[in-house]
Amino acid sequence: MALVKVNQFFMNNADIPEKKRVGAYLMYRKAITAEKVKQPQKIKGVSYAEEADLQAFCEEYIFLPQRLVKLSEFRKQHTELSEAMYWEYIKSGKLKTVRKINRQWYLDREEAEEFARQLERRGEQKAQEAESRQQGMISVFKYAAMHGVDYQQFLRQVKEGLFPCEKAADVYLINKDTPFIRYISLNNYAKENGLPYAKVKRMAESGKIKTAVKASNGRWYIDAAEEPSFR
Repeated sequence: MALVKVNQFFMNNADIPEKKRVGAYLMYRKAITAEKVKQPQKIKGVSYAEEADLQAFCEEYIFLPQRLVKLSEFRKQHTELSEAMYWEYIKSGKLKTVRKINRQWYLDREEAEEFARQLERRGEQKAQEAESRQQGMISVFKYAAMHGVDYQQFLRQVKEGLFPCEKAADVYLINKDTPFIRYISLNNYAKENGLPYAKVKRMAESGKIKTAVKASNGRWYIDAAEEPSFR
């Protein structure tokens, strides 16, 4: 088998985007320390390794993660189904690409994206059924689309109690006439207005920022449209 210089393998690898080559090399060095890969050979102070071993490392730790999504991360973003329901989908073959790699469960990114769309369509269908029973209420998904904002981000703020809502048929509903507020974090508010974060936090906690609101998880948010009356 062919020995190649480790550094050159990563720095000249056309399969790895140029901006990520240094990171890939550092990841390999960490894998050596953790004894996940073989120690490279030292020849005149230069590290050499089998090209096949380096290719195998890239496939497992660099290329494969680009094609896969961690099931645990996917579930955090899509809580419409319980954990038990996810495993039922896997057992029944509705999620075909789920596999276990290094004690972690993954599914192909393409299937994950399609499954996410299915969950959204399913949620929207449930919402339409619920809307027909509750006059003036629309789904959070439809409300987000109406105001041109990211659905997942807005749903998170709804769950944190920033907007009044009701839950019916496992779907969050909001009055269509609810005024929309573009809430942003204290950190983003400080950045957008060129203010020190510590000062913004102090003003929010003391009630000197009128639209500052504390979510159910303890995070502070501010209406992005509020002009700071302090400097």
